[in-house]
Amino acid sequence: MTSTSGVVVVPPVTPVGLRPPSVPGVWGRASMRASTIVPSPNLLYSVTASRMDAVNLTWCVIVDSDRVAAGAPPSPDALSILASRSPTCRTVEIMNRTAIENYLDPSKIAAITGVLCAVPQYGRPTDPAGNALTKNDLKTIKRNAGRVAAAMGPDIVPFSLDSSGASEWITLFSNVKNAFGL
Repeated sequence: MTSTSGVVVVPPVTPVGLRPPSVPGVWGRASMRASTIVPSPNLLYSVTASRMDAVNLTWCVIVDSDRVAAGAPPSPDALSILASRSPTCRTVEIMNRTAIENYLDPSKIAAITGVLCAVPQYGRPTDPAGNALTKNDLKTIKRNAGRVAAAMGPDIVPFSLDSSGASEWITLFSNVKNAFGL
């Protein structure tokens, strides 16, 4: 299987790597860090999952849905991860939108990566005229998604509103927080 999906592995209270943006009312004093973003499903994801189990470290997974449109089902890869959740994994959260990039502010993407783009709610980012970005530009955005989200901070909330006006971002990380009992 080949996929451009990403998985965020989130162990609690680990001061390594990325962290979810500070969104008032979600984290409080709880500490949580996204320690790694790995392509999925592949050998690296499988090894990561088995190592987390081997050291008995509780964790969770936030996975790209790869949905092509609102209401479409998640990709088989995302559903496979959900179905094969390992014993120490507290929760698997599948994003509503296609990927993490679909929640990001294009101006922050440009400031951090130098890539000018438009970001639809579903599908891949495009150039401002609606043309496909190069593979290199897409990889640059994906590789820097955590930095962009962190730079957005609480401003990510308006970029994550669903059709009912609720923030998917707040819901997603509230589910993670609850899974760890924080």
